[in-house]
Amino acid sequence: NPHKDELEAAQHRLDELKLLVKRLGAKENKGASLIALDDSGDRLKAAIAFGDVDNAAHVATLVPGMGTNVHDSVERYMDTAKRLRKNAAYQASIDKSDVATIAWLGYDAPPDFFKTGDTSVAWVDLAKAGGQRLTEHVTGIDAWRQERGMSVHQTAVTHSYGSTTGGFAMRDIGRGVVDDFIYSGSPGSAVQSVERLGVEPGHVYVSAVPSLDAVQGIGPDGSFGRNPDQLEGIEHLSGDTRSEEHTSELQSPAM
Repeated sequence: NPHKDELEAAQHRLDELKLLVKRLGAKENKGASLIALDDSGDRLKAAIAFGDVDNAAHVATLVPGMGTNVHDSVERYMDTAKRLRKNAAYQASIDKSDVATIAWLGYDAPPDFFKTGDTSVAWVDLAKAGGQRLTEHVTGIDAWRQERGMSVHQTAVTHSYGSTTGGFAMRDIGRGVVDDFIYSGSPGSAVQSVERLGVEPGHVYVSAVPSLDAVQGIGPDGSFGRNPDQLEGIEHLSGDTRSEEHTSELQSPAM
């Protein structure tokens, strides 16, 4: 049947949409809003926010890595965004209304190599394409605030392959859009120095577990950029987790 693949693809897209609607309507996700939806490309892409992205003083975007897709990952990252918002407000001693967080499943992340054998995670093509989309996302938030004479403090929290994606975005974004940028479990920064990123000095951070994380810094410097753990001038977060209870988890990372 020449239309079998098309039918299967359409059914999968419908399943993704149904799941997304279900998660958005779940009682535990009260207040969640869909701020972006794109059905172009191989997979559905979406961004889900907690809090008022248009008016909150602080907006953080979570950029995940390998194996991320709406069907398999939206519940996990919506939960992460909720917890980040709650903890950020608590740590800063501000009201939750001042914080908005976004689970940004807005690019075609490479499939999980360990599950599929797909080797696209070894190349930066998807990171570059995703970086362009992330640039549009954060500049859109900034432009809408500027239009209304309002400021916003934006943070990008990026993980694994998503951190390389974020690095490519920050290379092209220009200063004054993203205020704080965080690499975590990164295979490569997409740059050779922090000065190449569109973030003010002292506001680029790294969380790394170099002794246990097989992904950290694994990408070739020529294409993935330097290991952010080794970048001069980067701020190091207290993210080194070396206890035995985490060892098994960290040795099978999601890139």
